[in-house]
Amino acid sequence: MEQQLKKTLVHLHIFKNAGSSLDKILRDSFGDQFMTFDKDNPGAMINCDELDQILNRNENISCLASHQIRMPLPVNFSRMIFPVFFIRHPIERIQSCFHFERDVQKRFPPDMTMEQYARSSLRNPSISAVINLQTATICDNRLMDGKLRTSVTKDVVDSAISALRNNAYSFGLVSHFDLSLKLIKHQLTPHFEQLASSDDDLTGSVHENFSLNTAMNTSEKLAYVKDNLSIPTYVQLLEALQPDLMLYEEAVREFEKRVGNSLVNLSVI
Repeated sequence: MEQQLKKTLVHLHIFKNAGSSLDKILRDSFGDQFMTFDKDNPGAMINCDELDQILNRNENISCLASHQIRMPLPVNFSRMIFPVFFIRHPIERIQSCFHFERDVQKRFPPDMTMEQYARSSLRNPSISAVINLQTATICDNRLMDGKLRTSVTKDVVDSAISALRNNAYSFGLVSHFDLSLKLIKHQLTPHFEQLASSDDDLTGSVHENFSLNTAMNTSEKLAYVKDNLSIPTYVQLLEALQPDLMLYEEAVREFEKRVGNSLVNLSVI
């Protein structure tokens, strides 16, 4: 008898990119077939071989979420992996990361300013939550010098953009959360019947780990960041964030293309 191909959904949980909200939806959909896994060291990464070992040790799992998984993903004849992730405007991410790390996680003094936070991130890009974390998560990490995000070359950015264009990868935009969920469901439900729930189960008021300024739209959040930074720091951030900015711009184009193509036959959007 031919062995049935195992299918596993893997959520690349990018910090402050609506990942906790997506995890809640996936947990509700997959139940005991859903698992989160991160190493004890917050700065650790899970490479291709390690992910393969984790999945092999947990054969009952159909959906795995982690902050630490990095591309490429395992390829073998017994398992098919479907990655999903969210992309966010990198400047908008600054205010969310700042307020969450300072006000929720209490990692910084309560009087720390966004200017101080940004300067600290620029001095320590490899451990910063804001400097090109999105590119570093979905690029082919074999092209990077370890986890040093100072080594984000054109080849690294191109590999991340290739991931966006890969139709086997499902992704959404934080700025279009509900629409993204519908698109992700449309793409993944044929492979994971667990997602074939009502639309209300996948959209609406599912928001986890949200911090300050949730009522602002993207334009207002971008202005908020700019208003709270000095001109030199803002300019330096724009320069440092070029990989993530290029990635975001491509994500918007690809998202619009997917939604446009899906609108023809996707009545739920």
